[in-house]
Amino acid sequence: MPQRSQPAMEAFRLSPQQERLWSLHGDASVPFVAWTIVSLRGELDVDAFRGALRDVACRHEILRTNFDHLSEVGTPVQSIDPARLPDVEEHDLRNVARGERNGALHKLLWKTAFREFDLPSGSPFRVLLVRLAEAEHRAMLTLPALCADWSGLSALVGELGDAYARRAGDPVAPRDALQYADVAQWQRELLEEADRPEPALAKRLALKLPWSGTTREGGSFVTGRLSLEVDEPVASRLRDLAGEDASLRSFLLTVWTVLLWRLAGRAPVCVGSLHHGRDLEELERTPGPLAKYLPLAPTLRASMSFRQAWREIGEHDARLAATQHPFSWDRVFDGSDPERNRYPACFDFGRFPAARSVGGVELEVLYQDACIDRSDVRLACRRRGERISTIFEYDAGRISRWDAERLGEQFDVLLRGAVDHPEGRIGGFDVLSRFERRRLVVDFNATRMDVGGDPCIHQVIERQAARHAGKVAVELETERCRYAELNGRANRLARHLRRRGVAEGSLVGICLERSVDMVVSILAVLKAGGAYVPLDPRYPRARI
Repeated sequence: MPQRSQPAMEAFRLSPQQERLWSLHGDASVPFVAWTIVSLRGELDVDAFRGALRDVACRHEILRTNFDHLSEVGTPVQSIDPARLPDVEEHDLRNVARGERNGALHKLLWKTAFREFDLPSGSPFRVLLVRLAEAEHRAMLTLPALCADWSGLSALVGELGDAYARRAGDPVAPRDALQYADVAQWQRELLEEADRPEPALAKRLALKLPWSGTTREGGSFVTGRLSLEVDEPVASRLRDLAGEDASLRSFLLTVWTVLLWRLAGRAPVCVGSLHHGRDLEELERTPGPLAKYLPLAPTLRASMSFRQAWREIGEHDARLAATQHPFSWDRVFDGSDPERNRYPACFDFGRFPAARSVGGVELEVLYQDACIDRSDVRLACRRRGERISTIFEYDAGRISRWDAERLGEQFDVLLRGAVDHPEGRIGGFDVLSRFERRRLVVDFNATRMDVGGDPCIHQVIERQAARHAGKVAVELETERCRYAELNGRANRLARHLRRRGVAEGSLVGICLERSVDMVVSILAVLKAGGAYVPLDPRYPRARI
């Protein structure tokens, strides 16, 4: 991989990932940020921690990078500031009442996570350090997604741990890591040989899901999140069935893809499958944005077993991984339709880094996330030790909280079915949530109505005629009929029908347009003891 030798503060072109993000930054409310929350337990040397932050920023240019347009041509560029330091904010909550401490901490964290960055002239590396107790701190590292992705955050935390260990006297040698501007140049060289656009993939972006076409008030991209833990019995069977992370990832990706396929009426689907871009050893320690959502467009059939779909989707995803570096978004998005300049649904999988002890301090990632692209809904599956959790991140301008909760329940139902019966046909798995099943089976069939013990409608009319004789019972256009009149007319016709032989169990045909006479006829048949049979004059004569 080539490495450049450039003078300080020279402008460089953005990488393909950065250009994609820049194109999505038109809406100021877009939360394209990457952030991680780290627990620090033990006697933290705050001065050494500050020094470690500076060391990491000096080591990685992407943490000192600003973004702006070249005034001559308006092209977005990045420039590296050799003297830029991290923006460190410190708070001490030891004097806050214990019962209020977590609330105060969360308020600080959320305020920091989504505070707007000054991309042209501010520091892109923002750090919040909060002291909770004598031997307990929380550190939040936040960067614009132009500077980091999910795996990049893990690399950054690893680099910070190594730097702190060196400051604390531990002999941890720095590992080789490429500068991001060099990676961007390399990727551009690969793009010169990239495949041309694929119209078939673009068509699949028109996938119709239950919420498709809905745009709620505001219209800007504001995300909502729904977090669900996979039950331990299900997670245990899933680990036994899928094994290592690669197979576990493809299993969960298959559940997600099959669910979307079912919700779309079994139409062809295209899912953005995240590949972290760090398959080369020299890229593992690079904090910059390397991840891409690649278009996974499998061919699914209702007769396929889940195991077969799992195998084919896993093979398809592996082929995508082999082409991730030269991938270009114009293979899928042509830019002509803003509504199709994104995936309907995305998927990613990640394992939280294990806790480690550095310089007498236990360092553990509690949570991290990175919003690096736009979609209607993204399923992020996370593994921490033996635990598996799911995060449904959705465009709140298109999907309601209720829709997201229902989607989470449907995923859980399908996941349980696939774990228990991997040989089952994907077209036959249950995807109804408990709420939906109750609504369809119980609520929609709860048609029983309390009519005070009167078993038939004509008896209800008789009671109403006795109580409210003068009130209107039937109204059709300009014709009105009050309860007393309606009941009287029905009684007279009922007596006539009895004289004509209508008795209990008789079937009496009624061939009338919608009218007061039709209502009178129905009541009369019931009063005579018969059952009415509605007839349509448009029916074939033999049927009438």
